[in-house]
Amino acid sequence: MSRPTKEYISRFKQWQDTAIVHLNTHPTLQDFEEGLDFYSRELSLLLKHPKVASLPKEKIDSLLVLELYNYLEFTVWLELGPVNEVCNLIRMPSFLPWLSKEMKDDALKIYVDEGAHAEMAFSLISKIEDYTKIKSLRLEPMFLKELDAIILNQPKELEKMIKVFFVIISETLITGTLMGLPNDENVQKGIREFALDHATDEGKHHAYFKHFFEILWPKMPRELQITIGEQLPKMMLGFLNPDAHVLKQVLLQFFSEEESEEILNDLLSSEEIIEGVRKSSFPTKNMLKKSKLFEIEEIENAFNDYQLLKVPV
Repeated sequence: MSRPTKEYISRFKQWQDTAIVHLNTHPTLQDFEEGLDFYSRELSLLLKHPKVASLPKEKIDSLLVLELYNYLEFTVWLELGPVNEVCNLIRMPSFLPWLSKEMKDDALKIYVDEGAHAEMAFSLISKIEDYTKIKSLRLEPMFLKELDAIILNQPKELEKMIKVFFVIISETLITGTLMGLPNDENVQKGIREFALDHATDEGKHHAYFKHFFEILWPKMPRELQITIGEQLPKMMLGFLNPDAHVLKQVLLQFFSEEESEEILNDLLSSEEIIEGVRKSSFPTKNMLKKSKLFEIEEIENAFNDYQLLKVPV
């Protein structure tokens, strides 16, 4: 945890050859095949509800397209928003000037990667809209509102550091979509390849931000550690909790207001969803544990308040 920054080991030595932005085979150039899905049925949260699963095939096909759009829109909002804002901040000489030059240089490489992910996601949306004639709902993800709320409730001078930790959390969580989508052969090849290329880049970003956290955290005053640490559970859940507003807008394309509310309430209260959140949070919680965050009572209590450490009996 206390390693000096000169021991930083870059994962970007082969970046010119391996990053998605340098690939010659752009996933959006893949043709779509009749009979293949646009999103994984296994990963679809909505299809876990029997009412949704009993929809006619053509409606389920449309619902999967809308779920894919939400994943792609999430990618665009996250990468072009908080992640690239923080990467640009890290690479500035005046911000945390004690960081090694290599670490600052790699922040710029991540900035470029994330821009490429956003561009490809946006291009895929346009191509799928043309192919399916189904328009994206263009929904803003809830995590942005969560970030705004955290910032508004803290002193103005902490805004940059809150955004830094928001991105550390987002980049170290492991989501089921990135891991599962590339392996579902029932999904269109271009979409699987986009998800695989995205996941490959994100593996390097995960390692970078994990190391960045291990360097940064011990250098922070304890008072700042407590203030930031108490916000981390909200940041984690902002990404991992199902986005109720987005899901409801999708349901409303197929069900009434009352039915949509009923389905959503059933899904959000299910133990499977709660367990999925705990599972996805494990890599990040393990990172925090290794840096002894949970030995600080205020931070441990904050995580327990959100049921992210102890499971209630």
